[in-house]
Amino acid sequence: NKYFDNANKCVAFLKEENALNELAPLLYEKDENLRLSTATVLLHIDTKRCLEILDDIAHNSQGVNKINAEMTISEFKKGHIWIANKLWSYLYFNIINNEQKKF
Repeated sequence: NKYFDNANKCVAFLKEENALNELAPLLYEKDENLRLSTATVLLHIDTKRCLEILDDIAHNSQGVNKINAEMTISEFKKGHIWIANKLWSYLYFNIINNEQKKF
C-alpha cells in the first residue's frame, strides 16, 4: 500500500544519501519494536552495538520480538541480511498509519 511504500522510500532515501546513521538515536528509544527495527537496518553501520541490542531483545523479550531478534542475528551471521523490512513495517504500522487516522 502507499504508506508502506512511503516508508520504504524514506529508508531508501537515507541509504542513498549515506545518511542511515541518522537513525542511530532510535537505537536508544524505549519502544522495543523501534529498537529492533533500527538495529536490523543499521547492522552494517554499527554492527557491534546493533548485535548487542538484538541479543538483549532475544534474551529478554518474549513472543514475536524475541523470534525476530533471534532470526535476525542468525541470518546476519549467515550473510543474508542487508537492510531488512522491519523498520519499514514499524514506520507503517506505528507512525504513518496512525498519522493517517488523524485526518
